[in-house]
Amino acid sequence: MTRFLFGDLLWKEIAKRAKTARRKKAAIAYVTKASPLALKRGDVLVVDASDGAIASGQTSAAVLSSLLKKGVSLYSHNGLHAKVVIADSVLFSSSANLSESSVSKLLEAGIETDNPNTVSGAVGMIEKLIETSTMIAPAFIARIKQIQVKKHFGGSKSKAVATAKGHRDPVTWLLG
Repeated sequence: MTRFLFGDLLWKEIAKRAKTARRKKAAIAYVTKASPLALKRGDVLVVDASDGAIASGQTSAAVLSSLLKKGVSLYSHNGLHAKVVIADSVLFSSSANLSESSVSKLLEAGIETDNPNTVSGAVGMIEKLIETSTMIAPAFIARIKQIQVKKHFGGSKSKAVATAKGHRDPVTWLLG
């Protein structure tokens, strides 16, 4: 099964899958809220927690601290721009950061798939990111909590955000 998701349906499907998943791995560039991903002990999150991402408010030291206390394995990868979530054997690859504006204001789009080769490729990417990232430990959190934050983007609400009820299947197919 592979399908295209957009609007609120994207986060609704990610949240539904995340809630029941035994394990989750994610690489999401910017994180300012923990839900709807429902990360727990043993899950993995790679994020851009660089000084610049923290100072601009794109990533939250407080949210990372909370996740670390829950037992989530955290890594910082400067320059990360990916947005990938793997919940058990299902992959979501999308435009969505883990932020309030992404969940409630912006029109995000992505693909959900359980294709084993595609999921395996994403797992391999996250494993490579872990190898080349900085582990986020309590000392890392203490340091980034000291960085002054100057948020500069709140995002405006998209008028095109679809609801699950308003989401429609395609009626046109392109063949090539």
